[in-house]
Amino acid sequence: IAALRASDTELGLAFDGDGDRLGIVTRDGQNIFPDRQLVLFAKDVLTRVPGAPIVFDVKCSQRLAPAIRAAGGVPLMHQTGHSL
Repeated sequence: IAALRASDTELGLAFDGDGDRLGIVTRDGQNIFPDRQLVLFAKDVLTRVPGAPIVFDVKCSQRLAPAIRAAGGVPLMHQTGHSL
């Protein structure tokens, strides 16, 4: 956050070691949690592919599917994890 404030940067991005998770923080220290990230990404995709299916994890919040529908997408919940 200090690095963001010291520069002209609005967001900080951090990937985990194998790149399958993304952390986003704003310059004022607010986390953009994964469910919100997916809503933002879905809205972008749906401007180019209206009605597209948007796949999300069963562990996501109950607010995600309605947000995807409201943006014009088709929410698809799916299991994830190494045990599948």
